[in-house]
Amino acid sequence: MSKTLYTSCFGCFVFDASFKLAEKIDFKEVVRVNSQLEKCEWSDEELALIAKHNPEFFLGFKVSKRAGIKVTQDPKKLQAVRDYFKGDIAQFAQTNTLITKQKLKNAVGEDLLIIQCINSIQDINRSISRLAKRLREWYSFYNPEFGEKIDDHEAFIRLILEKSRKELLDEIKVKESESMGADLEKKDVEPMLLIAQNLRELYALKQSEESYLEKMMNANCPNIEAVAGALIGARLMAIAGSLERLAIIPSSTLQLLGAEKALFRHLTKKSLPPKYGILHEHPLISKAKHKDHGKVARALADKISLAAKVDYFKGEFVGDRLKAELEKRFGK
Repeated sequence: MSKTLYTSCFGCFVFDASFKLAEKIDFKEVVRVNSQLEKCEWSDEELALIAKHNPEFFLGFKVSKRAGIKVTQDPKKLQAVRDYFKGDIAQFAQTNTLITKQKLKNAVGEDLLIIQCINSIQDINRSISRLAKRLREWYSFYNPEFGEKIDDHEAFIRLILEKSRKELLDEIKVKESESMGADLEKKDVEPMLLIAQNLRELYALKQSEESYLEKMMNANCPNIEAVAGALIGARLMAIAGSLERLAIIPSSTLQLLGAEKALFRHLTKKSLPPKYGILHEHPLISKAKHKDHGKVARALADKISLAAKVDYFKGEFVGDRLKAELEKRFGK
């Protein structure tokens, strides 16, 4: 009498010719066994039932074959199995929920942490930019001459927190009596300084996040960091969606990451196609002659693409060699 072996997400089952249950083995380690089954490998539980019952058929898919067992997807057999499991819907749901939770837990890789970190840094940069502009405009009512002399936001914030208006005006050789700034009371100046204090904390937070990002990139994507730098490499990864995605996309696609709007304008309005996306921030491109930007971007994208593949597949460190090849070609 022919028997059929079938494996569900929670156990292995042997059915006789009339599809009555002959024996079953429930999985003790559901997540581990299902990881094997996803790869279409034979589990220990399946092998135990095969040794005991010698079934003629296995209902499903397997990568490797076993002597004496036919792997089949016979619709009639599948329907018979489906009828048998009609009363086990709750167990299927419970087991699949457990497997899904474990997959979600395992899906949080180092590349996703890097992506969240670089997105956080960009959010901080946007917040700093907006608040710093607001602070400068507000503070200009009180001390317009000083604000015009200091372009760097961080230096501007540090100085207005550490020194009085008179001290700042003395530094730029302007008498307080000759200043165009309004003589505001202390209660009117304090809100400005409170924003400045918060901005100083944002700069400290940004520095802390960038330090963490550099450590993460060095530990998990050393080749990308060596060629692209931690910030650019992380931004490329964020736009691509993951390290895996960055490793498999063509270098021509990588070259244009960050230029999606320009590419859309090219496709819809026939404007000039973009030569690069965020790669324009790389020192090799920013230092190159304008006519060479496209050529440098192509070569840089090729090297970053190769570096991403090496990092994804955990290969040896080749970042220094890739960087040296680029500098030898375009560094002059």
